[in-house]
Amino acid sequence: MALSRQINGELHRLGNALRVHGLGIYRRGRTALTACASGIGDEAFRVRYIDLPDIIQGWVGDYLKLESSDVLDFGCGEGITALGMARRFNSRSVRGVDIMPDPLQCLPRARQALGLDALPQNLSLMQIEPGAQVAEPGSFDLIYSWSVFEHVQQPLIGSVLAQLKRLLRPGGYLFIQIAPLYYSSEGSHLFHRVAEPWGHLQNQDSVYFDKLCKACGNKEEVDALWSCYQWLNRLTVPELKRLLSEAGLKVVRDYTTEDPNASRLPAMLLDTFKRETLLVNQVVMLCRA
Repeated sequence: MALSRQINGELHRLGNALRVHGLGIYRRGRTALTACASGIGDEAFRVRYIDLPDIIQGWVGDYLKLESSDVLDFGCGEGITALGMARRFNSRSVRGVDIMPDPLQCLPRARQALGLDALPQNLSLMQIEPGAQVAEPGSFDLIYSWSVFEHVQQPLIGSVLAQLKRLLRPGGYLFIQIAPLYYSSEGSHLFHRVAEPWGHLQNQDSVYFDKLCKACGNKEEVDALWSCYQWLNRLTVPELKRLLSEAGLKVVRDYTTEDPNASRLPAMLLDTFKRETLLVNQVVMLCRA
């Protein structure tokens, strides 16, 4: 049951980020492997393996060729998106790194979903220590990060961006997607359990925690979700743009999504927060080194 709830939360966050299908983020075409993979029964796997690589390719395709690129997935989780980049676009090399042990789950999940016996030779996945050197400077043509930066400690975001910039070759690209942003209606990452728009901004933490406890099935789930919530940063779009500029990265394309609950914005929040801060649910940026 705990795994089922975890998957439901994962699908909710992915669905939240993928609501704007067809509005400039999504894939332009289908590869042969896309057609073969369309029968994947694991929805979370399918989204990460097909949709997310297609989104990234759609954003970077006018600037570089993935088949001749060295790619880094920063915060790869189980590495399913990195697997999709490696197999479906045949990138020269794809490296996925994460501070959690999740990359170990890539092959078991790929075996179950795709029948793979081994990961492709152009893919490497590894767990790293926070702050560890991922590779030599100038190692990558493209670095992408999907729904990772909201979990980076706020004082460290600038230094992390600077580190990623050093890993890029001159003229290389950094793709960043963040959703949901903290000040948006589902920014607590708990909306699949406490379906109260902007509940984390309207309730004091003790009240919000009680609501979470009542909505969850066990203490293990409560502890995991509450820990995730407490570690979220308060990054806004203007601050992200400033930090990217300070790191020496030039934004060449950006996109934001209006909050799906915009019509339900509580008026009381406007006494404290800017409307535009509350109503931006997702930000996507492509930057050049």
